[in-house]
Amino acid sequence: MPHKLSNLWEKIANYDTLYTAWKEVKQRKSKKVNILRYESNLSSNLSRLENSLLNENYRPKPHFEFWINDPKPRLIQAPHLEDRIVQHAVCNVLRVPLTNRLIAHTYSCLLDRGTHKCSSQLQKYLKDKKYKYYLSLDISKFFYSIDHIILFSQIKKYIKCTKTLNLLWLFITVNGGDKGIPIGASTSQILANLALNPLDHFAKRELKLKTYLRYCDDMIALFEDAEEAHYAFDAIKNKVRQLKMELNSKSGVGWVDQGVDWVGYRHWRHYKLIRKRSLKRLKQKISTDCSIETTMAYLSHAKSTASLRKVASLLWSSNKYQRPEIFYWLIKHKNHILKDIVNLVVD
Repeated sequence: MPHKLSNLWEKIANYDTLYTAWKEVKQRKSKKVNILRYESNLSSNLSRLENSLLNENYRPKPHFEFWINDPKPRLIQAPHLEDRIVQHAVCNVLRVPLTNRLIAHTYSCLLDRGTHKCSSQLQKYLKDKKYKYYLSLDISKFFYSIDHIILFSQIKKYIKCTKTLNLLWLFITVNGGDKGIPIGASTSQILANLALNPLDHFAKRELKLKTYLRYCDDMIALFEDAEEAHYAFDAIKNKVRQLKMELNSKSGVGWVDQGVDWVGYRHWRHYKLIRKRSLKRLKQKISTDCSIETTMAYLSHAKSTASLRKVASLLWSSNKYQRPEIFYWLIKHKNHILKDIVNLVVD
């Protein structure tokens, strides 16, 4: 087992770390009133925040709560401004060393990983025709069901610094109760990875699943025969229950040749498509007002799929004023389809 992380507090409760975190929190929000107010006396505010951490007087405030539909209803618990700054500081200090304690094939909210790499790795496995079945797993109400005591026991396996542990416990329990971590908090991204870390090691070390992948609470593995897949399903279901969670009704075994719907894509052995509901959401977005950031995000999401031509065509035909950006993106990434896209629209 790797050594526990120590000497973290000096890096977290540090003006320079807090200033870097502030710049991250401020991104794309620089015109908001609370940001402008805080920035008007930034040096004093950050110094006061640093002192409250050093003196161990800092206490996070209960989060703002609101609902979104994405596409199902989700309760978002958003931290206050100073709490976001501290959380970013914590994440910047912990993210890399904690990543080294995770398995190589977990991909959510980690540097140099993410949905694209996760999807590409699944595609590599699918090209091996010996795999005929897949096991898809999803935790029911994942963030809301994470047990505080079990999660904290995982954190203590890897972190020795008492003050950092105390701060993380404050973030875990800020909204009360004995279960659940807030979806809107940046620290929850790291904590969510640790919450299922025991399951990852169980799948890789005890079940010996060579094709096991995880993105947040979505897991998948490929199998040569159905019996092996169902055995793994039952074993993982029991392990999840030991963590005081439950798999949802969508979890189960399927046939690879019917396509594997995962991390935003529908995968086949030699190609993949964007999910139909993602295309539907794109059409809704561009019918109202699609920002350039959203346009670039959709192009990047479709980049390695057989859906790119359709996505680029929709964006080109509906975003007249963004065509220069779309044009140069296509030149850089997919020059061979540019002529087809441009010829679709005759002004």
